[in-house]
Amino acid sequence: MQYSLDGETFTDIDGAVATIELAKRKMMTAYLDDVALPQAINDKEKVLIRLVPVSNKTVNGGTTEDDPTGGELALNNILISGTKKSAQQLLGDINKDGVVSILDATFIQRALVQKEHIDDGDIWIADVNKSSEVTIIDATIIQMFVAKKIDGFDNL
Repeated sequence: MQYSLDGETFTDIDGAVATIELAKRKMMTAYLDDVALPQAINDKEKVLIRLVPVSNKTVNGGTTEDDPTGGELALNNILISGTKKSAQQLLGDINKDGVVSILDATFIQRALVQKEHIDDGDIWIADVNKSSEVTIIDATIIQMFVAKKIDGFDNL
C-alpha cells in the first residue's frame, strides 16, 4: 500500500505489505487491518492511497503478460478510518495547557532524554516541522515561535 500527496509521487506505507493466499483471497481484513498511516499525511487537504500488486501471477496460475484478462483483481468495500484531532489540541502545545510556550519546548527536550513521555497519539502535536518524528529541531522551532522569530509552523 502506498500514499501520495500530489498524485505523482507515491511512498510505501510501513507495515502495509501483504501476501494474499489463493484460498483466502476474498477477505483482506486479515492482511491489512489496523495499518497505521504515516504522520506525513496529517492535516493534508488531499491524500491518495493505492494498493500495488507485487506479483504478476494470476489466480489461475498464469501471469498477466500471458493473459491480461485471465486473472482476477477486484477491490471493493475499502474503509479507511481515523480519529479527527480536536481543535482544542494546538500544534506545539504538547503539555496541553492551551498555549504554546517555552514549557512545551522543555517538555520535548525532556522527552528526548526519557524524562517525559509523549504518547504515540500525540506525536503530531510535538512534531511542529512535520518530519514524522519528534526531535530537538521541534523544540527549537517552538522556542523561535515563543520568541516571535516566526509566526507559526506552516511554512517551515
